Amino acid sequence: MPLRWKVIAAFVLLILLAFAALYVPVTGLGEIDVNTGRIRSRVIALGITVRQKLTETPFSRLVSECGLGGAPPSYKPFAEDELGLKRFVGEKFVCYRYGAVMGPLDLFPKILEDLGPMDKARKTEMVAHMLDFLKKRDARNMHKLMREMMAELEKR
Repeated sequence: MPLRWKVIAAFVLLILLAFAALYVPVTGLGEIDVNTGRIRSRVIALGITVRQKLTETPFSRLVSECGLGGAPPSYKPFAEDELGLKRFVGEKFVCYRYGAVMGPLDLFPKILEDLGPMDKARKTEMVAHMLDFLKKRDARNMHKLMREMMAELEKR
């Protein structure tokens, strides 16, 4: 085999390895800002953030509406998903400790809306409690507050 074909084969192999290396350690990471309730989704390849998306949630809209989200962002991971070839040999999905609070945070604005119009002070107090529970990763008290809200809703 002439030297020219060896160089071409090596070059093609190098390109294929470069593309394969990019997709092996690709991770999708979901993080929540404990000060505002916003969600940041990141795709990380070889330790470098390839793509990042900030999502405004209904809870974060409530926080900003009540004027409670003035602190700088503090992101905590709630879920991680393997997106590359690594998912075939390792763990596919990891749920972190903040994953337990994501369900109540999603449901809270809907229950608050179902309660109907209320004075701003009471609404701000309830959102402040949920935000405090979020900062403490306290899913148990989140559920307790939501059960109280549901009981109030059933009385109506």
